[in-house]
Amino acid sequence: MSTEAPSLAERPLTASPDYPPPQEVPAGYPIALPKDLLTKDSLGLIDWIHSHWTSSGGIFRFDTSTHGDASVVAPLLPPDLEDALADLRAAPNEARDEGYPRPTQRTFAEADRILRWMHGRLAARLEVYPTPDGDIAIVAPGGPRHSVMVLCDPSGGALCMVNMDGEHRRARYATAERLPDGFLLEALNELATHRDG
Repeated sequence: MSTEAPSLAERPLTASPDYPPPQEVPAGYPIALPKDLLTKDSLGLIDWIHSHWTSSGGIFRFDTSTHGDASVVAPLLPPDLEDALADLRAAPNEARDEGYPRPTQRTFAEADRILRWMHGRLAARLEVYPTPDGDIAIVAPGGPRHSVMVLCDPSGGALCMVNMDGEHRRARYATAERLPDGFLLEALNELATHRDG
């Protein structure tokens, strides 16, 4: 069984005149460009991309991958997000080394999605690791007595735990697809305020 998450290049966003520009693109998420656009000179193509798409990553790179009749470009990932995603990719091997249950593909995919969203709301180095229960933990640290943790479990559910100055609250989800929600967004906003203060 593969330890890699489903390739984002298998489901890129499609550049289309039907979309009102500019469209927000998550950092690292690919965009399929119709081949006729690739006849533009490089500067003209870059101008066209930036007029139709925006990204928190800010900078686009060209990728050699293709999707049907299109080539793919993607925003660069911030280094701290790249590091967190590397930790996520290493989670199955880390779980094996620790004797933990192997995270399921569903757990892996949900953790990938939630991790990217959390980083987009709190530009910080997030911690990612497997747990003895087969979960994948995503932790946004905020110093002593401040943190937000999301546990993605093997059954497809999730648990969000918040610690703000020693005051704890939590929300449990039968399906991780319900995340992100207002509870998690409020917790990250509160954490960001603490970090910035």
